[in-house]
Amino acid sequence: MFKQLSLFHKMVVSMILLLVPVVTQIHRPIDKLKDAILQFKRGHYQTRMAVPDQKEFAIAMSGFNEMADQIQTLIEEVYEEKIRSQQASLKLLQAQIDPHFLYNCLFYIKNMAKVNNTDAVEAMSLHLGDYFRYRTELEQEETTIKEELKLVNNFLAIHALRKRNLTYSIAVSEACQRALIPRLLIQPIVENAIVHGVANLENEAIVTISGHMQPDGWLVVVEDNGQDLTQERISSLNSFLYAEQDLTNHYGLRNVHQRLRHRFGMESGLKLEQSLLGGLKVTIVCEIDDQKEAKSCTNC
Repeated sequence: MFKQLSLFHKMVVSMILLLVPVVTQIHRPIDKLKDAILQFKRGHYQTRMAVPDQKEFAIAMSGFNEMADQIQTLIEEVYEEKIRSQQASLKLLQAQIDPHFLYNCLFYIKNMAKVNNTDAVEAMSLHLGDYFRYRTELEQEETTIKEELKLVNNFLAIHALRKRNLTYSIAVSEACQRALIPRLLIQPIVENAIVHGVANLENEAIVTISGHMQPDGWLVVVEDNGQDLTQERISSLNSFLYAEQDLTNHYGLRNVHQRLRHRFGMESGLKLEQSLLGGLKVTIVCEIDDQKEAKSCTNC
């Protein structure tokens, strides 16, 4: 009996030893296919598989490669179309000139000229010229925060000439100023603070801009002391950022929010909350997605 059991054990062991290579030949290709699918799911769209000699797995793996080629091509086509759409939107945004804003500036120049206030005429003319020179440069789609802040400074200086109770400050670190951004990213936020925040204040109107680098990107904060905002109103404004329908108010905020997310990744965008100054605090957050940055560093 013991001899029979021993013989049986030997047969079982022999069968297992024979099956091990077969199991290995099956499991290894399956594991490789599973790993490739996981890599593709994580966004590594360049993932491809070496096709083995085994006919069954060769069909599966070559099929994976063909599928990956088609998906990558489709993703690139959709991405390029988004870039073209964003570029068209940016050019339209740059080309737009607010006639009411321009009329008020020219009316101010005329009034200052009547009273021979040549300093005010010169200051308004210089700021207005620099402002529209930047706004109408359609060739460059990317700039630095430093250059964008020059536009913002001209914009605020124009409003400070017309609205004597307006004071403003800009305090952005030098490292942050060197960061590359799409054009007209900060100015619409500042314009929103003027138009919807402090425009109707009779007492002192304040707009502040600050910014600094952070581990994975940078942030710029625009605050004003405009109208008090309830938490419900702030929540409503935040929901507007993700709205699909056209909006008549705060369109600039949503436009900037979506451009940030398309340019730098879904973790970037605007954050709206109540400012300690009393009005709205808008934080422009850039958390750079390294993979997205590598693909789109020249497209905004």
